Amino acid sequence: MVIDELPYLIKADPSLEGVLQKLFDKEFSRRPVLLLLIGSDLSMMEAINTYSRPFYQRAVDFVINPLTPYDVGQALDLPAAEAFDAHLVTGGLPMICEEWPRADRSGITWSKRSKTRSRP
Repeated sequence: MVIDELPYLIKADPSLEGVLQKLFDKEFSRRPVLLLLIGSDLSMMEAINTYSRPFYQRAVDFVINPLTPYDVGQALDLPAAEAFDAHLVTGGLPMICEEWPRADRSGITWSKRSKTRSRP
């Protein structure tokens, strides 16, 4: 089970952590269920596993780091200098990298989002 952007959900309903903890203890822990709690607010996600919180010692932290300039270059099929520029602009965040304009060999740049083309 995957719950994305957990910090926003907890902000909207502070009792959610306790509800999830009860579900985890009574149901999920006895079944082959993997509960993934995902959030982009790193400090909030780290706080979930602190002593005073319901998921204390029930969670394992797993931080996914941004892509490296090499990874960006491989993903976007860019030469090293352009890959470095793309990394600086996108921060190595995969979702933003997906929006990076692609160039074909004719020099026409295609934008995935707008489905338009322009000449350099």
